[in-house]
Amino acid sequence: MRLNEKSFLCTPLEIAIIGLMVALMEVGKVALEGIPNCEVVTLFTILFTIFLGRKIIYVTVAFVGLEMLRHGISIWVVMYLYIWPVIGLCALPFRKIRNPIFWAIFSGFFGLIFGTLCSFVYPVFLGWNLKQTYAWIAAGFPWDVLHAEYNFCIALVCFYPLNAALKRIKASIPKASDEK
Repeated sequence: MRLNEKSFLCTPLEIAIIGLMVALMEVGKVALEGIPNCEVVTLFTILFTIFLGRKIIYVTVAFVGLEMLRHGISIWVVMYLYIWPVIGLCALPFRKIRNPIFWAIFSGFFGLIFGTLCSFVYPVFLGWNLKQTYAWIAAGFPWDVLHAEYNFCIALVCFYPLNAALKRIKASIPKASDEK
């Protein structure tokens, strides 16, 4: 089995790896649910983007699907369906960077704007006007600051060891081009 970085189609090995990545995201999210606005999904999305490239879309959509199975369907599903892929796609151009400080800032920034990104669905699905939407963003801003702080610290501490582990795993898997 090989990794195929040139195709958007997944090999059986990549499907298995994606399943493991989704499981790690879910376990990490559940483990930290008792701490408000603390999550590792952002860091895992960044790391898995570095590992899989544009196939991160499959990981994020599968993660949202698993979350829907756990929590049911509501307005948050729409938010998750664009927020997690956006984080992965924004990380994609920087996937060669291995500086934990860069990724801590990146992760912290997404924690800071998470509530604002979530607010896009309220005018569409709940009929909110801009005043209501801005009030919701302002009321949630202290929580977004906390989210940013957690994301920054988690990425700063965990990026290097987790990236090193993924690098070792990737090095042990031959590429599709090695098969010929």
